[in-house]
Amino acid sequence: MAFVAVARGYEVLYAHAESGPFAERIAGALKTLLPAHGEGLVYRNGLYLLRYRPSVLVELGFIDSPADMALLTDAEWRERACRVIAEDLAEFLEETGHGGTEAQSAEAQSHG
Repeated sequence: MAFVAVARGYEVLYAHAESGPFAERIAGALKTLLPAHGEGLVYRNGLYLLRYRPSVLVELGFIDSPADMALLTDAEWRERACRVIAEDLAEFLEETGHGGTEAQSAEAQSHG
């Protein structure tokens, strides 16, 4: 019987050069929460979900991995993962001059 390894960890996929810096940033931030699948950062040209740019696709785990499923079914862990992604997105947008106004930022914080 052959051993078949179960995939585990996160992947951040992107398909356009301008999406690369943000994809790299998210992949780096996710390393604090779980191991990467392979390099964690995947260039995937031709993926329908990534046809518009800039865009990234974040996969937080594999449902056939018991270790990933334990994390994915943990509400506290999901909250941390979402917070890491949201904070990195806000910082990235601010650094690249695409951040919202102060009023929008205050409104977003009041809902968080």
